[in-house]
Amino acid sequence: MIWLLTMLSSWKFQPILEVYFLIDPKSKGRPRFARRGRFVSAYTPKETKDYESLLRRTLSEKWGQEPLPKEVPIGVEVVFNIKKPKTSKNYYPVVTPDLDNLLKSILDAMNGSLLHDDSSVVEIHTRKNYSTEGFIELKVYSLYGLQKL
Repeated sequence: MIWLLTMLSSWKFQPILEVYFLIDPKSKGRPRFARRGRFVSAYTPKETKDYESLLRRTLSEKWGQEPLPKEVPIGVEVVFNIKKPKTSKNYYPVVTPDLDNLLKSILDAMNGSLLHDDSSVVEIHTRKNYSTEGFIELKVYSLYGLQKL
């Protein structure tokens, strides 16, 4: 497979991948620690592993190809739509989960499915909204014009 890379002046053009996850957004869980004899080991909580696994599987199915080359700079646009509580009077979701922890789960799920590593993400646009149902909107852009030959 050969890729053609050309520099574009703006990254706001047709996304190379657009995915809607029809699940409630969840933040990345903190690592847990367990003592095993004289040693302490760190592990990721099961709920976080399962959530990221679901995101990764969905991304792999939608992308359907090898991860992008490491040299391709990526822009990501993510909107986390959080189900609005009945008691909330706020227009904006100024509550937990934190936006950066929500984003971390998405970026980690992109590792190995769409990207070799999330270090190739160089631009991010993200926000939290209230909605009637929880879901995630993800758009991925190549900051170069990327086309298969």
